[in-house]
Amino acid sequence: MKDLTSKLAPVIKEYLEFRKTLGYSNRPEKHLAMFDAYCREYHPDLETLTKESVRGWISYETSRGRTGMYDKIGS
Repeated sequence: MKDLTSKLAPVIKEYLEFRKTLGYSNRPEKHLAMFDAYCREYHPDLETLTKESVRGWISYETSRGRTGMYDKIGS
């Protein structure tokens, strides 16, 4: 598992472990690590997932020309 360091890191890690126990792949791990880095920089005090933080991350990623947001969101 990648090094997650935002305040949301424990929840993200718990989610990934839950997926693993259900037999799902770790496919979203890379995207969640990117979201964690975004939260660490732009929402350092965020401890609960919000629509605003997710929408902000989507805008951030697409403004930098990164495509494939559907894959990141739908994982």
